[in-house]
Amino acid sequence: MKRSFLYIALMCCCICALAEDNQGKQKVKISGSIQSDMLVPMRDDAIGAEKTEDFQTNTYGDIMLQSKYVDAGLRFEYLDHPLPGFEKDFKGWGVPNFWVKGR
Repeated sequence: MKRSFLYIALMCCCICALAEDNQGKQKVKISGSIQSDMLVPMRDDAIGAEKTEDFQTNTYGDIMLQSKYVDAGLRFEYLDHPLPGFEKDFKGWGVPNFWVKGR
């Protein structure tokens, strides 16, 4: 898992370094976002809440590459310890979708 994040980060750094020409005009634009919803469950006798796991998170990372003629993007999801309310089918991690669009 850590290696996957490292490879993605290195790939993004290399692409960002190549995205600008010598005059500072961008031919390719790279953007992205990270969203992480986290929960630290605690036992509470007053409301009957039980501690299930030590830490739960739904984490998503989006990367988008834009150029004059092509847009491309991918979404990375980390759901090994999903938040309550998500079905068991959601558990896991990987790249569930990617897309390419021409202009």
